[in-house]
Amino acid sequence: MKKVLRLKRVWVLLVLSALFSLPFFSTLLLSVSPDEPVFKHLWETVLPGYIKNTFLLMIGVGIGSFFLGLVTATLVSFFKFPGRQLFQKFLILPLAIPGFVIGTVYLQFFEYSGPFQSLIRKLFGFQTASEYWFPEIASLGGVTVVLSFILFPYVFMTTRSAFMEQSQRFFEVSRSLGKGPIRSFTSVILPLSRPSLTLGLSLVLMEAASDFGTVHFFGVPTLTSGIYSVWLQMNNLGGAAQLASMLLSFMILFITLEKWSRSQKSYYSLKGNHRQMELKELKGLKGFAAFSLCLIPLFFGFLFPFSLLLFWSFSHIGQIEFSRFLNDLGHTIFLALSAGGLCLLFSLLFNYIQRSLGKNRLVEGMVSFATLGYSIPGPVLALGVLIPLAKFDNFIDSIALSLFGNGTGLIFSGSVAAILLAYLIRFFVLSYGSIQTGFLRITPKMDEAAIQLGAGVFDRVSKIHGPLLKRSLATSLILVFVDSMKELPATLMLRPFNYNTLATRLYELSSDERLMESAPWGVAIVLSGLLPLIILGHPFGGKRNNLKEEEKES
Repeated sequence: MKKVLRLKRVWVLLVLSALFSLPFFSTLLLSVSPDEPVFKHLWETVLPGYIKNTFLLMIGVGIGSFFLGLVTATLVSFFKFPGRQLFQKFLILPLAIPGFVIGTVYLQFFEYSGPFQSLIRKLFGFQTASEYWFPEIASLGGVTVVLSFILFPYVFMTTRSAFMEQSQRFFEVSRSLGKGPIRSFTSVILPLSRPSLTLGLSLVLMEAASDFGTVHFFGVPTLTSGIYSVWLQMNNLGGAAQLASMLLSFMILFITLEKWSRSQKSYYSLKGNHRQMELKELKGLKGFAAFSLCLIPLFFGFLFPFSLLLFWSFSHIGQIEFSRFLNDLGHTIFLALSAGGLCLLFSLLFNYIQRSLGKNRLVEGMVSFATLGYSIPGPVLALGVLIPLAKFDNFIDSIALSLFGNGTGLIFSGSVAAILLAYLIRFFVLSYGSIQTGFLRITPKMDEAAIQLGAGVFDRVSKIHGPLLKRSLATSLILVFVDSMKELPATLMLRPFNYNTLATRLYELSSDERLMESAPWGVAIVLSGLLPLIILGHPFGGKRNNLKEEEKES
């Protein structure tokens, strides 16, 4: 009986893993045998430019984000200066604003007809652009700078976490061997923090490579924008699948190299020998410099663009179509809540079955496939979801025609179901990880005791696991809800006709150069991004750890 039950659970995991990895394999399959092969034409025309821009963007954003994240993490981890407590909490805020939202703000403010250049011409009496020099904002350099200010918190968070785990004893031993503070930092602290640095940089590079909205508004053609153009403008699904497969291969290669680099070395922390790093106080000019270095990325990554969005929203409040705004908000909340509920349900099922089966290679392999969706860029995910759904719709339509003489049309691929499936596949890993963390804190002995007392599966989940998983369940729902609110490319490509969310409406208004009108939609998206920071609290250990640090500093 136990063998049969175990086999059934394995099959359930296998089916779920196949569902979540569906976009990946369907895209690869179509790219191998496209209906209209255009790869040669693309290679001779636009593809080299797509690849070049994608790599240059990744390199530029990687360098910029790495520098900003490392400098800010170093300052708040090892030094005491005015505003340190606030910066260690708020430097994560740029992640609350989607890249395409900040992109529209900077384009509107710094373009030729924007407020900034208009003020320059007024102050100095210039009449045309040829009379003065100003960097082109809508360029590869412009989008690189903007994305660097948006994505540096990934490096900041992971590096800050690694620095907090370092012991003061490492630093003291290095100093006793004759190394100065800078040499001790570069030769001891940084190498020990390498896994976290690599992880943060990896997230930045993957986000930069998969960005769609920002590069589109800045007019920089990359592989993601190329997928959108080939699919919807050239109406060639096979060509888009080939570009998508190329981008997927880059992602897989990069993830593999990153994991390989971490597997070559081991990093252990001896907790019994751990002593928290002592903060060096910076006063006067040094303290002001540290304050400024932390303020600059926070200002340009969050405070400045969000302030402009708020100002434009209130200044153009009379032009807002509130019925349209509320309709888009309703669609967004419905999709986000539905996606959060679906991810929660499937994550609970996946984690519960995995917990009952124990650790083995087959289960680990299925988990890897099931969590593949988050590393797939939005346009690739949309393409991978549409291909099997369209074939399934055509299959149902042909059956209905043969039996009843009337077709069914596009039941799934032309409906909200396609968007929800894309959200489920893309954000499942967020929900899965949150709930898995909660399950790891529940000892298996509780399950064994409940089984011996005759408790069934439903009783164990509702009366034992449920109460102990409350925070994990809330975290799962909030993370998926917020990311679904901000999702643009998959929603844009899969939505039914005349069905808009906050993100797609903002994209449409910005594309029509109605940037100031789109501000309320941007504010609503940003406020949704702030929700997890308010509810979940400080990302580096919560209230208890913050109190300890404050007591130590005082």
